[in-house]
Amino acid sequence: MAAPAIHYAAEERVLCYHGPQMYDAKIKETRVGVSASGAKEAQYFVHYANWNKSWDEWVNDSRLMRYNEANLQKQKELAAARLKPLLSSNTQQEQESWI
Repeated sequence: MAAPAIHYAAEERVLCYHGPQMYDAKIKETRVGVSASGAKEAQYFVHYANWNKSWDEWVNDSRLMRYNEANLQKQKELAAARLKPLLSSNTQQEQESWI
């Protein structure tokens, strides 16, 4: 069986899901690892921008997105959706200034 394809390169800037949100991150290492189900998969060691290195972790492709305008817009929409219930009494302009 062929090894899984590595889709991102070391030092590449990406967006990475951590919980329900996406954060700016950088790939530090790549490897072929084994998933929880025992299948081989591409894995990436990510460092989240402006986070302590204790948060660095290995993730698979499903947690990563290319760093581009379309995905940055998705990141902004996720952040806005998360804040909307908390800010329901604030104006739209105030909400956008917090994102």
